[in-house]
Amino acid sequence: MTNTPVTCLVNGAAAASVDSRDRGLAYGDGLFETLLARPDHLPQWPQHMARLSLGCTRLNLPQPDTDGLKSQALRLLAENGAGVIKIIVTRGSGGRGYATPGDVRPTRIMLWTKKPDWPDRPWQGIAARQCALQLGAQPALAGIKHLNRMEQVLARQEWTDSNIREGLLCDASGNLIEAVSSNVLAVFGKRIVVPTLNQQGVAGIMQQRLFQALDASTGEFEFTIEIRELPWNEALEAESIICTNAVAGCWPITRLQINAGQKDVIKVFSPPRWLPELQQQFDKEDGLNRHCDSSDS
Repeated sequence: MTNTPVTCLVNGAAAASVDSRDRGLAYGDGLFETLLARPDHLPQWPQHMARLSLGCTRLNLPQPDTDGLKSQALRLLAENGAGVIKIIVTRGSGGRGYATPGDVRPTRIMLWTKKPDWPDRPWQGIAARQCALQLGAQPALAGIKHLNRMEQVLARQEWTDSNIREGLLCDASGNLIEAVSSNVLAVFGKRIVVPTLNQQGVAGIMQQRLFQALDASTGEFEFTIEIRELPWNEALEAESIICTNAVAGCWPITRLQINAGQKDVIKVFSPPRWLPELQQQFDKEDGLNRHCDSSDS
């Protein structure tokens, strides 16, 4: 009899469910991290754990056992091979009401799923659209990856066309903040503008990695990095807009569907000519093939 590989751990033990009273289920009271990894390497692990730790501080959760989480992630990868690791930390089980329990016993969920296939080669360019939903402001939650994702769920319901890979989200003041499932940055020649995330949004690991690599560039590819508000109309004047995600990597937008009254307008962007080199650099550093066909790796 063949043993089925374990793909889910709850508090370190193989499981497929959690307590129905868990506060992560009832209130979204918790955090999560997602990364693409292989059995012998967890890319950007310290950065993911730093964001998780910051989130625990913000939500008044006990600090995570990062060594224990690492061991559990490596166990799932050893059993299943390279894939997506999702870590969920909640405040644990509790009774009715928003008041937090005095004795907090966090629930730690670790999930492995197969690496996505991207036959349309989105690393070369994707179609995206402007979302109507506006992101609300909440500085207490800005930057962390908390479990309350209803804004993203509603925004993703705005389209059903499978050819559209992402939706761009603004705040109530009309500033571009992020995409539904990724961060964004805009390229204006040698200037790179990264939207500030002090009121809403998630501080992305891959976004930070990309703009740090660009900030360290010299010679022909020497850039100025600006972290500031990015008004929507200014973003539309960019040469390129890049979506970044720890699983997917860096995907440039080549076609953007803009809401313009009764008829949508298509804005065309060009991928930066320096991006493929950085995509390949990240893949080599991580030992993963985010930005090439599986058969090419």
